[in-house]
Amino acid sequence: MRVLITGDDGPPSKSSPYVLGLYQAIREQLGWDVSVILPSTQKSWGGLQFSVHHPVNVWYYYPRADNADGSHPETESCWSSVRRPIDSSRGELAEWILLDASPATCANAGIFNQLFFSPANENDGYQSDGSSVGSLEPPPFDLVISGPNYGRNTGTSFALASGTVGAALAASLAKIKAISLSYGHFATLPGKFKEAQKKYAPSAPRALSTASTPAGTTDGKLVQNGPLMTYEAPKSLVKEAHDLAVKIIRRLWDEWEPEVGVYTVNIPIAWTIKEPRVVWTTMWRGEHGRLYMVEKEHTTESDNLPAGATDLTKRDVPAHVPSSAPQPQRRLRFGPDMQAMLAPSDLPEGTDIWALMEGWISVTRLRPAFAEVLTPAASNGSHAPEERAVGKPWRL
Repeated sequence: MRVLITGDDGPPSKSSPYVLGLYQAIREQLGWDVSVILPSTQKSWGGLQFSVHHPVNVWYYYPRADNADGSHPETESCWSSVRRPIDSSRGELAEWILLDASPATCANAGIFNQLFFSPANENDGYQSDGSSVGSLEPPPFDLVISGPNYGRNTGTSFALASGTVGAALAASLAKIKAISLSYGHFATLPGKFKEAQKKYAPSAPRALSTASTPAGTTDGKLVQNGPLMTYEAPKSLVKEAHDLAVKIIRRLWDEWEPEVGVYTVNIPIAWTIKEPRVVWTTMWRGEHGRLYMVEKEHTTESDNLPAGATDLTKRDVPAHVPSSAPQPQRRLRFGPDMQAMLAPSDLPEGTDIWALMEGWISVTRLRPAFAEVLTPAASNGSHAPEERAVGKPWRL
């Protein structure tokens, strides 16, 4: 059983604290052969975007068992521009691949360019047309797991924009079964969450929140991470989430439904998962409000890059902007108002957001396709409904 893990949060860091734990849990509990290809930096909100305007840079990354959140002082030594032996004396577990690219690119490249990343011998490689030479390509992956995402992906407003879901859809478009996995956080605790927390963690604070945090907490802690506050969940709760994720992944794989391309799973990081309930759901039809805010002070992109990342932003300047163009004096910056997306007033029963807010785990069936409107819609036009049926020609 060969599995590829990808996602949109990048290698272990404060904004990507879950991928290493899931990797370890799958290998230890299921014994599957797991490869990991991730974006080299945080790439959230990219959807099904492929990196097409510049060459994709490749790094090798050697994760340490004691470095789930990237805070180890020797994190930089985990990065390498060339392959090297895994140093188990330093606690290194494996060889991962990092790409300066979108999550969807990581999924597709991981599926189709395996021999390029990890040749079996020095004679392996690629011809100019991209075809492989040397050893045969490794067997294809059986399953792609995208995640765990740092935050929920419930509803269309999150899922359609999600790089985590996008990478899973990219795998499905390549005819590989895929699971999108997200861990949801909460700025305020609904009643059932408080009851579970009182039962399993009575000494924990009832809720912690701040206006600048996109996630919030249950009984973890808020930590300054650049301009934002990030959430650190209690380790025992994260382990519970990983163990549940492994069980769910195993069952979905064993009982895969033929019409499904992607299963998207949302697990709440809350004490309710001590008595887990998993439910089939549909996707809530969420909406976007304001996503951008006026930037009052100019900053450089390199100010916001994670430690160990390389500033490659200059190559992203659109080719149609002339070199003589003046420096812009006004800018917008991504700063979404997500209150209605995180805690909507209406929670339709049977939807993923409804399940998550109940403290349950949601599983939603997807396929990589647009939701077409196949029946003639009501219209103020003069043409009869039967003239607007699928396959009927227009009368101009």
